[in-house]
Amino acid sequence: MHVDKAHPFWGWLCIVLGLFPILMVTGVLDIGESEANAPAWVIIVTGMVFVLAGLMILAGQQSRFTAFCAALLCGCFGLVGAWVALAAPGEGFSGGIPFAPESFNVMLARWMFGIGALISFTISIFAFRQYLRS
Repeated sequence: MHVDKAHPFWGWLCIVLGLFPILMVTGVLDIGESEANAPAWVIIVTGMVFVLAGLMILAGQQSRFTAFCAALLCGCFGLVGAWVALAAPGEGFSGGIPFAPESFNVMLARWMFGIGALISFTISIFAFRQYLRS
């Protein structure tokens, strides 16, 4: 089965969208006063998710570089999820089970993000192993 390569526009768009928060946090782009709800490293890792996705789109399928980017991408997902699970302020959580105490809903959210982080780290380890084998 032949799969066409995605149009390069989408890859470049992802890269630009990812660089924007990275450049804001590092002070290269001055957007005035902002209230970031996450540490700078979390915002940089989140921007890297878009940059890596863009690089993967540009590289195409079945490349060793794409496999490496996929492993890094899943690791980035795990880092952000782990930060939310372990260190994010509880006031940032909303929703949850109606009529349940807020503390229960925060705990439930942290557990869900923690499980997601563990799954992402597991996929990242598997992807790194696949990358090293190829």
